[in-house]
Amino acid sequence: RLIDALVKAGIKPFVTLCHYDIPQVLDEKYGGWVNREMTDWFADYAQHMARIYGDRVRHWATINEPWCIADGHYGGTHEPPGLGDPKAGIIG
Repeated sequence: RLIDALVKAGIKPFVTLCHYDIPQVLDEKYGGWVNREMTDWFADYAQHMARIYGDRVRHWATINEPWCIADGHYGGTHEPPGLGDPKAGIIG
């Protein structure tokens, strides 16, 4: 409904598919971005979103500041899951 309301008001939506966080279960159960399968799951998600909203959304961002996610969430400890593992930060 939000996208429809924006378009109706003459506003062009710019959608970011991942803005810092992912569903908690993806981190806890599957390891989040450290799990190599995550990229395939994210690609499926992106395709799904494009199918649903592509007729109304022309501007997409995949991941906002991916280096912050990799460093802060996996390499560091200041964002959940806060692994504090430099190797995980590089993989993530």
